[in-house]
Formats: sequence, structure tokens, C-alpha cells
Amino acid sequence: MPVGRFIADFLCTKPKLIIEIDGLVHDFKIKEDTERTEAIAQDFNIPIIRFKNEEIIENMTDVLRNIEEHLRLIP
Repeated sequence: MPVGRFIADFLCTKPKLIIEIDGLVHDFKIKEDTERTEAIAQDFNIPIIRFKNEEIIENMTDVLRNIEEHLRLIP
């Protein structure tokens, strides 16, 4: 999903939340991911939560619980 000059894996527009699913390549892109997260937060006021592929595969229940907790915090 396009968000300005970035592409988000998943974007919930109401409430605003971006969910990113990170593969191994993101282990080497920490600085870029941090800058991207900050730019999106500043320009669009959209928080980003990240999960590794392994988390999705191995423990979807916790991932969904984490997403639910983030959604509760959004006004």
C-alpha cells in the first residue's frame, strides 16, 4: 500500500496503523527501516509495528494479540 514515497505491507486507514512483515533482508536495513518509520510517523502520523516472518509463522496468536493491543491504544 503506498504511503507517500513508501510502500507499506499493510495499512489500516481507520484507525491509522501500518503493519510490516520483515524478512531476513531487514536484519541488514535497520537504519533505513528506522528512518522510514520516523518519516512516516512525522509526515502521516501513522504508527508502524513490525513482525519478523518467523513470528508470523511460529506464533500467529501472539502477533494478533500484539496488533489488537496497538489498535486499542489508537484514539
